[in-house]
Amino acid sequence: MTNSLNIAYDLASYDNIEVMVAGGTLRRQSFSLHGPAGEQLLKNYRFDKLFLGVDGFDLNAGITTPHEAKPM
Repeated sequence: MTNSLNIAYDLASYDNIEVMVAGGTLRRQSFSLHGPAGEQLLKNYRFDKLFLGVDGFDLNAGITTPHEAKPM
């Protein structure tokens, strides 16, 4: 499961890997999807492993990444 379009594209060439993409609104700079649609989809799954890329960790805010999202 990924929210990254470029990662999904790269994995699509492997027959032995099932690729699922969490939906949402496109962040053009990072080719990633974000928003309530993807968050709702992810609530239905439990994963054994996680590869997480973030820009920061904060004790109060949690994991962070810069993004000036427009209100939905």
